[in-house]
Amino acid sequence: MSAAMEAATKSLEESPDAAIKALAGKLTKNVGFGMGLEFRDNTAVLNLKSQGEVKAGMVFNVMVGETDPCSKETDSKPSRLKRTFLG
Repeated sequence: MSAAMEAATKSLEESPDAAIKALAGKLTKNVGFGMGLEFRDNTAVLNLKSQGEVKAGMVFNVMVGETDPCSKETDSKPSRLKRTFLG
């Protein structure tokens, strides 16, 4: 499952557009999660530490986001962090 996060990062890093390349270092800690009996299956989070295996029939919620704690548009206070999610 870590391959999903690796693919998202690689896709951004290989972009010819410098602005898109810069987003690679700003990705959130995961790019989604598996869905099971409960809405979110915490054993199937799509991040770099995931060791699970994706199998046929599994359902995922893919959610790519970026965060920029040092944005020029905001100050460094935690309540003012700029975040964007695409789900």
